[in-house]
Amino acid sequence: MKGVYEQTGGKLNEDVSMWEVGESMGWERTKTTAVYERLADKGLIELFTLEGKIVLPLGGLEFCEDRFGAFEGRQENRIRLLKTMYHETEGARRNIANIFSVGESLGLDRDETLQAYDYLSKKHLLEGRSLEGRASLTQYGLDFVEQDLLDLEPFEAAVAPAEEPEPMGIPHTKERRHAFFSIDVVDSTRLNKIHRKRDVDQTINAFRSLIEKETRSRFGEPGPWEGDGGIFLFHGDECQQHSFDAAQMVLQRLQEFNNIEKRIPEPLRVRIAVHTDFFEMPDDPSNLHDQSIDLVTRLRQDEADPNTIVVTSKLYKELNDSTKECLEPLPQPDGPELYCYRLPEEGQ
Repeated sequence: MKGVYEQTGGKLNEDVSMWEVGESMGWERTKTTAVYERLADKGLIELFTLEGKIVLPLGGLEFCEDRFGAFEGRQENRIRLLKTMYHETEGARRNIANIFSVGESLGLDRDETLQAYDYLSKKHLLEGRSLEGRASLTQYGLDFVEQDLLDLEPFEAAVAPAEEPEPMGIPHTKERRHAFFSIDVVDSTRLNKIHRKRDVDQTINAFRSLIEKETRSRFGEPGPWEGDGGIFLFHGDECQQHSFDAAQMVLQRLQEFNNIEKRIPEPLRVRIAVHTDFFEMPDDPSNLHDQSIDLVTRLRQDEADPNTIVVTSKLYKELNDSTKECLEPLPQPDGPELYCYRLPEEGQ
């Protein structure tokens, strides 16, 4: 764990090669694999790609900080950033402040600010950071600052596991707006019949890793995944734009993936549908079921051509103007108004 912590610089989701970590410890690959499996079972590290890239999840970061130092200084930075964000947003849920400006006012460099933000967002206290650094406090974050930090109660006691919300940082006591996209691989049944199943599975799993990476880079989280497709969720003030941007990037990266990473002789093709709605998250996001999820899954299956993104009118209204210019209306005799983003087939 210490080797992983040092090579990642103690950063959340900073990928490193587990083989390089093992080599630095003087281990053979078999020992590296055995150590990885034990640590992964404990939730201290996570596999990031099939090539052996691993990352520190929140549990692994806290384990390392507790044992290898740097905890007190980083914890102080997190508290200062959170309290200052509260004052900059005037204690209002939907007000936005720039985390980089806040960090600079506290004497933090950009890397220190991002480390503090990443931790606080994983603890469900801040959300919605854009590339420019705009973010806001969650309702949980506001309650936490007002009830605990302003009374100077210990930070670690206030965010003990019994106190924090369920995974994904979404309150489970009421409905909240989410955006999400549903994606699946076209003709996966046929692919399994004409190619080796192992090659098909490895290709789909590698593509799933790509989707998860693009989703997380835009502040989203993987939802349920079954076989050849799944749901990817976004929340926060800019969740609608983030969900479409992630889906669009996945589609664009697909061409590169087909040229370099696929392990079957024909290219993968996918269908994607994007939507936004209010619903309540279950305790376990992998068991997510909602009418809006069912709707977007049906739209993906029935309306999306291969290598296209279908966008519902609800989500379309929330997108920026430059994104809307990339979409074309889909004629609909009945049902909700739809829009489509098309990516040319490879070779066209």
